[in-house]
Amino acid sequence: MTYQISLLHADIPEPMQGSMRLGLIHAGTQVAELDYSWNEDQFTATFLGNAPNLPTPAHPVLLLQKPISAIRGMMTPDHQRPTDVFKDHQVEIEVE
Repeated sequence: MTYQISLLHADIPEPMQGSMRLGLIHAGTQVAELDYSWNEDQFTATFLGNAPNLPTPAHPVLLLQKPISAIRGMMTPDHQRPTDVFKDHQVEIEVE
């Protein structure tokens, strides 16, 4: 099952400080939100949704990890922040 990832909000003033909220999209409908925040001391990721009731259920940790891996994999030297990927790519993840 393919989920699309949308950028809902981001505030990344510097690499070691920021926050980002992503939407998990299935068939054109947002089914969950993925909230990330970090600073020099901690990284927090929160899944906002009901993972067992998704079209393809998956553990929330998997659903939080896969978008970050996909975004990092699409970054080029032209992308200064992870959010820059959304300017020229459609981010998708596969969940089985």
